[in-house]
Amino acid sequence: NERLKEQAIPYSIVYDVLDAMFNQLDHLNNEYRKVSEYLESYRKEEVELKNDMLAMEQAMYEMKRYLENERLPGLPKDYLELFFSTSNRIENLSVELSRSKIQLIEIRKIHKMCQEDVTQLGEMTNELVRQVELLERTSQRLYRYKDSHKGILETIRYSESLFTEDYDYDTALRLVREKLENVDPGAYDEVVANYETEIAQED
Repeated sequence: NERLKEQAIPYSIVYDVLDAMFNQLDHLNNEYRKVSEYLESYRKEEVELKNDMLAMEQAMYEMKRYLENERLPGLPKDYLELFFSTSNRIENLSVELSRSKIQLIEIRKIHKMCQEDVTQLGEMTNELVRQVELLERTSQRLYRYKDSHKGILETIRYSESLFTEDYDYDTALRLVREKLENVDPGAYDEVVANYETEIAQED
């Protein structure tokens, strides 16, 4: 402005300087907007991750309560290992999210593993309860043949020991299922169909 007043600079040069300055300001404004949008999305993702973590903690608690209500004698080793490793991983996620400066890339990896573990644990929980229920129903159906077929009581007793002592519900169910199929082919499919019908009605 001073040089213009003194007529010490051509208008064409002033125009070029001002044009360059405005272009630079536009560039800075665009960069500022990009950073602002990035920080906003960063914060939004952080909030979503924390909400997901709370939801996973709640899911773990509900699974624990669900199994407690089933009054099982115990839980298989592989189930317990996954349950505790998942709990530890969620706790690790909580610690990482509580830091003043979070490492989002690392947190995303932990979050994904937590999601996969909780999903797998949910499937295992449902399958565990299904096995126990089918074991009880199949054993009751098999018991009908205790007087007409040999080895029925022995099979039931052995499956009960696997159930109450080893918590091996899968093998216990397989034993009574195979025995029932030997004495009454198709009976196990009936047991399963009736169980699934009842479950569908409850839902």
